[in-house]
Amino acid sequence: MNLYVYCGNSPGTIPDPTGEGAAEWEPVRYYSLRVGARPRVNEGKWGGFRAVINWIVEPRPIMPPKHTGLPSTSWIIQYVTAEFDVRDANGNRIHDPRDDGRWGYWEAWEVRPGQPSPVTRPGVAVDDEFSQPNGLPDTCGTIVMTGFAAFYPYTNLPADFVPNNPMTHAGELRSTRNANAFAGLQPRSGTFVRKVIATWTTSGATRVVQMLFAGELPEPWPGNIA
Repeated sequence: MNLYVYCGNSPGTIPDPTGEGAAEWEPVRYYSLRVGARPRVNEGKWGGFRAVINWIVEPRPIMPPKHTGLPSTSWIIQYVTAEFDVRDANGNRIHDPRDDGRWGYWEAWEVRPGQPSPVTRPGVAVDDEFSQPNGLPDTCGTIVMTGFAAFYPYTNLPADFVPNNPMTHAGELRSTRNANAFAGLQPRSGTFVRKVIATWTTSGATRVVQMLFAGELPEPWPGNIA
């Protein structure tokens, strides 16, 4: 057990004379949000794919002293969209069942004090997965999935975020489609943009490109899509 997590492993420079928190503690004003060294992509058929990453926050959030009244929970929150352009063998645009109206939502991962990455279930090493099942045979097209993520330290996640939300594709992650849930919240990182583009031909062969862009300054969230 780390006895000095409350002061960022610096007991010599951040004293705690009362035992209730570092006397001159001040939260980090700006964090870096990036991904691990080995993003992975698996390509399926007719636009099916799986692209996974691991989040890393620097510096690691620490346990805030009691006297600050700050929550100990921190969150990575990502806005996810998906665009579909699917056509039959004659080039006519058709509706793809994967375009089901549940895109355009926010999902969240908890980052605990002293940890650089989100909490994951035992045996699960992936933080974020963009994926689509194999699509309709004898079609061609393009799917573009985009995520805009930022880090919110020492924040209580709004109650609108619920796990297994039937209105999103976030699965067991807490998620919402209500942009108003962010009233009063401020990110403390730049916006990290993740884009996955899948293209395929009528043979089913799928090519996937994943692009990752780290933002330098906090940026506003997209407008309310509800």
